[in-house]
Amino acid sequence: MKKTKKDYSLIATADGIQPRSWIRTPVSLSSLKGEPKEEGVAVWDTGAQNSGISRRMVKLLRLKNPKQVIETYADGKERKAKAYWVLVTFPNGRQAHVQAVAHKADDPDFIIGMDLICFGRFLLEPDSEGGVRFTFSI
Repeated sequence: MKKTKKDYSLIATADGIQPRSWIRTPVSLSSLKGEPKEEGVAVWDTGAQNSGISRRMVKLLRLKNPKQVIETYADGKERKAKAYWVLVTFPNGRQAHVQAVAHKADDPDFIIGMDLICFGRFLLEPDSEGGVRFTFSI
């Protein structure tokens, strides 16, 4: 199967490639100075060691002076990348400063990786309707 820009929502399984449901959260993103501020959508990715930010959002926030980093993927491959310090504001008003690596896709706006998830309590549990309830608290 040929990958396209939007194929970030696919995962490999024993049976081949299957669609994956992401947990999406509205967030507010800004530089560490707090301005400009942009509303966006983040996905929770427990498979990502570090958080990420779309190049589109980097431009909208006018982020400057990236740190050059080397990203290492699960298969051992590495690539050079640019990382920026970002202020993330969650819907409940809680904020976190994080160094986010710029990714090539414009969707999602932000990836919440384990560097942020480890600061709080990430919980998935069955709900009374047969679904799954997600909570995160810092």
